[in-house]
Amino acid sequence: MAETVADLIAAHEPQEFEPFPTIAAMNKASKPRLTITRSPTSTPVVACVDPRCSIDQFIDLDLGVSNGEMVMVSRNAGGNIRFAVRDILLLDTKFVVDELIIVHHTDCGSLMFTNDWMRDAVKARVDESHWDEIDKTSWGANTE
Repeated sequence: MAETVADLIAAHEPQEFEPFPTIAAMNKASKPRLTITRSPTSTPVVACVDPRCSIDQFIDLDLGVSNGEMVMVSRNAGGNIRFAVRDILLLDTKFVVDELIIVHHTDCGSLMFTNDWMRDAVKARVDESHWDEIDKTSWGANTE
């Protein structure tokens, strides 16, 4: 038994420890991955917000962070480019965007709705006084 607090602390000094690799590290080592070879800020990625569409599983996003460069990822329902254009244009004013990666995935929920379905769903949740504005809205359905 330790006689002093110093003895107790000394008995619990950190030891050399090498943890098992994480699942992400094993996946990175075993799967082919797209590597962005140009400046990462000039290659934005547009992807779906679906958590099953995890782009870091197949695109190497661990780039140049020590130099302050990072890959810009714009995520929206369905990875719809129409909703990412503003972000890309803003990025292009600071950096030259010369290529773009658009990521879609199988079984995407955004493929299951139409503008009419979305209008009906929103109308069911709001007062009738808002319906004219809802009818004018394009919801960007990927099926159209």
